[in-house]
Amino acid sequence: MNGFTSNAAEITMERILPWDEFLFTKSGDKLGSNKTLYQWKNDSKITMFVNPEVFIGLELSLVPEVESVFVERGNGKELRVLSIVNERDPAIRATIYAREQAIIDAYPDLVFDFNIIARRNRDLKDVVTEAGKLAFQR
Repeated sequence: MNGFTSNAAEITMERILPWDEFLFTKSGDKLGSNKTLYQWKNDSKITMFVNPEVFIGLELSLVPEVESVFVERGNGKELRVLSIVNERDPAIRATIYAREQAIIDAYPDLVFDFNIIARRNRDLKDVVTEAGKLAFQR
């Protein structure tokens, strides 16, 4: 099934961002996929099934100073998250911490290791050598 289908019982959308990792259904039916998807509810009308890496990227993209987000799966249910900002600023860190808490709240069964790196006008390749999968980039 590609694109958008609709009837009175169900609204299903897939292949939005990034491909095959973001799905939702109004009826609450579980969507089949070969990827690990987790349920996220933003209100009583829509249930979303979102790959954690995609959700992490979307959530941290809400902080304008976050330039990039990398996610790496660890052992079992562990996810290592690396957020890249340009400047070290306690106010920016506090905003990022709030978004990280929202991620923890959305996935209570996962274990997170969050890190923030300030690149201080250096090239990203000079600051980070191995960072995992790119989940967001401004």
